[in-house]
Amino acid sequence: MIKRSESGYYSDIGVIKYRDDVNRRSADLEFLSMAKLHMISGDLVKAKHFLDKIEDHNSQVMAVKESYRAFAHFIDGEYPQSLLALARSEKHLMRPSETCMLKLLNNIGMNQYQSASRIYQRCYPVISPYATDHISWLEMILSLQGNELKKLNNYLVPSKEKIFSSNDRIRLWLKAGLYMNQEQLLEQYIPELPGESFYSQSTRELIGLIYFRLGKHQQALDFIDDLRTPNAENIKGNIYLAQNKYELALGHFKLALKRKPTSLNALERVLSLNWILGLWDDGPDIIKRITLNRSEEVIPQLTLDTIFQLKQENYSKVARNIGELEFVFNHHLPVELEIIASHLGLVHGDKRLLSVYSNSACRKFDGISCWLAMQQLIWPDVGKTAMREDRVLSDIKGGISYLKSPPPVRESLSEVVYIEQTLIEKLDQEQLH
Repeated sequence: MIKRSESGYYSDIGVIKYRDDVNRRSADLEFLSMAKLHMISGDLVKAKHFLDKIEDHNSQVMAVKESYRAFAHFIDGEYPQSLLALARSEKHLMRPSETCMLKLLNNIGMNQYQSASRIYQRCYPVISPYATDHISWLEMILSLQGNELKKLNNYLVPSKEKIFSSNDRIRLWLKAGLYMNQEQLLEQYIPELPGESFYSQSTRELIGLIYFRLGKHQQALDFIDDLRTPNAENIKGNIYLAQNKYELALGHFKLALKRKPTSLNALERVLSLNWILGLWDDGPDIIKRITLNRSEEVIPQLTLDTIFQLKQENYSKVARNIGELEFVFNHHLPVELEIIASHLGLVHGDKRLLSVYSNSACRKFDGISCWLAMQQLIWPDVGKTAMREDRVLSDIKGGISYLKSPPPVRESLSEVVYIEQTLIEKLDQEQLH
């Protein structure tokens, strides 16, 4: 608020400062809105980008900013960073009761179940009036890790009056059974579910997943075939993948990505199917989407990208990737990457790559690399020789198979007489006379 001077008027400096504060707060609120929008849509990189735009001096939104940052880190699996952000949000007047649930989930994510149980006891009075069903789920998770089997058995064998009383409870019960791999137990109770529960798409997805895990693919399709949700498309894709119908499976996984571009299950299977079906052009883009904002996966990303680029014969890109991998591994590549590097040296005319990595892979007992290393002793430039379109050597009579086959063995050995002994004796007598 602007303070008046002793004369009763607002000072120019006060007005300017007030306007700056209003503009800054307006911009920060816009950044918060954009961060929340991108977080909901699953684009964590953009969400963190907008959060970083908010200056730390603005204490009025710092609590919300750090709370959003904690959620972003949690979604990205960065649990320690999420806890640090929660601590900063509490420092900026966010009440502990508003952060205890996320603290609990972060501790579960880090497998710190004793700490999670203590936090749960503190959280219970705060959250119990609002989230009865979700508390049941948390109790199940904590009991599972604490090996409290009696509680778990009581939870899975349903009390129909309690579990079947609402769709939310039914879904939580189905999820708990799937989490504990108790599909056969769940299957027994599916016919007893209330009829209205089958109108729920998420309930039908869970039932479809139960039948898929049991190997009853047709029954799974009966429940999800008309659903167009990402989860349903993923299940249908997995069914056709199990039946080796790769084109159909790829189509369903692509539909899942169309409805949820960040679906990791769909992305990983699309990448694998692109390899199986020889669709090399789509591979690099899928790899980038899988490893988005995961710095610890740089090496797998580069390796997979290198393989797909090699299949596309994009050798300049392969060379750049190999250079980066050499830097990461300090020129001590794994044997699989050495084989790729030596192949690149062969087709791209890089004698250093070919010589260094064919010999190195040979020492690691790769036969083809040993053959390549030997050929470099025979040919002055084996890469150019291998890429020649004209005939380098004349055809082998009978072919390679002829050389590999053993020579024929005669059934009986007999001496071939070229000159008879009697003729020699006759010639000797004639010379004497």
